[in-house]
Amino acid sequence: MYEIDATVTTTTPTGFKLMAHWPLRWWQFRRTRFTVIQRRLLPDETLPGLQEPVIEEEISVDNDRWQDLEVGDRVIVQAFWPGESPL
Repeated sequence: MYEIDATVTTTTPTGFKLMAHWPLRWWQFRRTRFTVIQRRLLPDETLPGLQEPVIEEEISVDNDRWQDLEVGDRVIVQAFWPGESPL
C-alpha cells in the first residue's frame, strides 16, 4: 500500500478526478487498482516522495463519503495492491 498526495481536479455528482504522481508499477495494474481517500492534507503538509518511478496521471474516484471536496483540495490517497485490503 502507498500513501499518495493527490489534488482534486474535477468534481461531479458521482465522483472526482484526482491528479497525482502514482507509483508506475501500481499504475500498470489498471483493472485491479483500489484506492481510498483518507483525509484532506493541511495547507503546509507534505508527504515524503516515493523512492521508485512514478507517472503523473489523473484517476476517477467515487465520492461515497467525500461529497464536500472541491477542485484544488489536496488529499491523502491510499493506493492498494491487488489483494490488499483497507482494513
